[in-house]
Amino acid sequence: MNPFIHYTEDQRHYLLQRAQPHYLAEITTYPENALCFAQLPGYSLFVVFKGTLSGHGLLLHRTWKEDIQQTTYSMMEWFLTHKILPNEKNTASSLSNIT
Repeated sequence: MNPFIHYTEDQRHYLLQRAQPHYLAEITTYPENALCFAQLPGYSLFVVFKGTLSGHGLLLHRTWKEDIQQTTYSMMEWFLTHKILPNEKNTASSLSNIT
């Protein structure tokens, strides 16, 4: 099972962590006022932490920021591997079929 869910709302793209604490991130072109973010290598896209499914409240503990940053990085890797790269391969193969 995928660890994250990708969805679109009001022409914005989001990633949601399936497991607790259900971190929520937005795919943006600029990480404005971001607590944590991860840039997709080779792209002008960022996965920006936005809160949790239940709102902006966070369960704070000693390593809370590291946990959020690690999850944001994992979201970036997942989005790149499962959404960006397969679309590039499909686009490249369809272009090669035309020529």
